[in-house]
Amino acid sequence: MPTYKQSSSDAKTPIENLTPGRYGFEVIEASEVMAKSGNEMIKLNIKIANHPNRVYDNLVFTERAFWKIDQFLVGTGANLSEGAEVEVTADGVLGSIGIVELGVEPGMGASADREFNNVVKYIHPDAWSAADKDLMGKATEWADDAIVPSAPAAPVADEDMPF
Repeated sequence: MPTYKQSSSDAKTPIENLTPGRYGFEVIEASEVMAKSGNEMIKLNIKIANHPNRVYDNLVFTERAFWKIDQFLVGTGANLSEGAEVEVTADGVLGSIGIVELGVEPGMGASADREFNNVVKYIHPDAWSAADKDLMGKATEWADDAIVPSAPAAPVADEDMPF
């Protein structure tokens, strides 16, 4: 029989939604699953910088949703080439950080009486404000396992190639 240690009889108040806007984020959990539609999907658990909030998002691998996968990858520092085939895995996105625009949406089903934060879009680094850049510069302070985006490597001249 399972047991637990009772810690408090006070009811915990739920975490309030964040005001819609831009926030730093870190992917703290990612899992590869099959969507109800039959498409492959990566479920994301996103920690919001300097807040206790978590936001959940899905990257669904269907042509109609590739734009969102592109937006996520570029927003977390990937250098994508037009038409390139890119392998995306749950392990590969774990620890990714960036800036996200959050909104608020109504709950569904049993949670229809509540509202939840949702991802409106992942922000391209070229569109980061000064405040966004400052927050990302301090990512090691708020992100647990951050994979900090780095500049792409400089190309190597053909004459420098060892073969």
